[in-house]
Amino acid sequence: MLGANVVFDERGDLDEVHIMADCSRPAKEIMLDAKSVLFVCLKMPIDFRKISVARIDTTAEPAGEAPQPPERTSGEAPRVMLTAAYVKRLSSERYQVVVELKLGEELISGSSDGASGREPIQRVAASATIGALSTLLPKAHITTQIELLGSYCIADLVVTDEQSPYGHNLIGAVKSTGDIPWDVSRAILKALNRRLGPAILEHLSATASD
Repeated sequence: MLGANVVFDERGDLDEVHIMADCSRPAKEIMLDAKSVLFVCLKMPIDFRKISVARIDTTAEPAGEAPQPPERTSGEAPRVMLTAAYVKRLSSERYQVVVELKLGEELISGSSDGASGREPIQRVAASATIGALSTLLPKAHITTQIELLGSYCIADLVVTDEQSPYGHNLIGAVKSTGDIPWDVSRAILKALNRRLGPAILEHLSATASD
């Protein structure tokens, strides 16, 4: 197990348990262990449905380096590559996060401004990343929650669009490099990985017909 968050309701009763773990054990085993530990330590039984387990690949990518795109077969969507994520100082009170992506030969960028000392950089970086991705997901409304937990950066997204009108929860986690804008962008891209494939093919088809 890599981390956990226990939520209590307004009466002080155990309400939710969220666990982050690696892929070395099945999620069901982790849930059983969590239920046993909670009962022994807190003397509180909890319904299985209130325990969520997010398993992540703990294989780290080289710090500060963009991963190389894998070989793809004909008809498969190309991958969106993160090429840069950095902070620009606008004034003594304002800053901007810029995120740059690459899809084949096409460059895509997004930016978002924040107030120094008042808006967490991870929130502004998430907004910049989603702004860049809006080129590929123009009809999607995406809300983000970023957590820096131990040595991991976790992106918890809710995507609402025609495919998921009531919202679809997606989670991406990456090993932290210490560069928050870079890590946030990587985590969001990991969460949206499967969602982006069809969107990329549609985008390429639309640009080819223009």
